Amino acid sequence: MDAAERTAQAALELAPEDSTMHLLLGHIQRMKGQLDQSVYHLNEAIRQTPLEVNAYLELGRAHQERREHLQALKIYRQATQVAPDDFRPFYQAGLVLRESKDYIGAEAMFRRAAYLAPDDLNIRRQLGAIITLNLVHHTQEVTISHE
Repeated sequence: MDAAERTAQAALELAPEDSTMHLLLGHIQRMKGQLDQSVYHLNEAIRQTPLEVNAYLELGRAHQERREHLQALKIYRQATQVAPDDFRPFYQAGLVLRESKDYIGAEAMFRRAAYLAPDDLNIRRQLGAIITLNLVHHTQEVTISHE
């Protein structure tokens, strides 16, 4: 990974506007835990190529790893605008919403992801789990309000 990082940095010195190299560096640095540098390179990739959904997905993950859930959710929502037929931004947004305990919002995102990728078992599992959580929470709210 270090060699790939050095090569990508050398390539950026020759072509600083190469969004692919910024995306690669952002991914490598996120994997290495260098989240500030990752965010910088991923923002550069998006600035240079605003329709590249993979840069949004990587940037969202970097924000998740920084525990910046609102920022990650904002990035994933932008990605859904860039690629409305790609299930991945909806799935990732569902994960952020679930982690933030917004189970209703998470269910909506997982449902959209499942619609776009009906054969993906991971999405189906997440959707089933979140529907169950919503039923449990709704049942508890009804029970408490009737007492």
